[in-house]
Amino acid sequence: MKLNKKQIQKLNEKLSEVWPGTRQCPICHERAWNFSDIIFELKEYHRGYMVMGRVSAIIPLITATCEKCGYVILFNAVNLGLVEPPQKETPEGGNQ
Repeated sequence: MKLNKKQIQKLNEKLSEVWPGTRQCPICHERAWNFSDIIFELKEYHRGYMVMGRVSAIIPLITATCEKCGYVILFNAVNLGLVEPPQKETPEGGNQ
């Protein structure tokens, strides 16, 4: 999912709050980062199989990539306020 202008502004504000200062790469010590404008998904592992009809955990993520060495940091898009948290399914199959 591509971020809109409002989400990009929110991302910049939140990152300034939670990751202040020089933002030095822990691998190469460079300070140049490329932040994605796309939300990616990290899905629950099922031994490499696609599981149909089963609700699996999915975490929406924003990536920050070091421009020098390619090291990637993942930020939870829900915690950054970019997307709403997923609704939990109740045992009866409904949403909370």
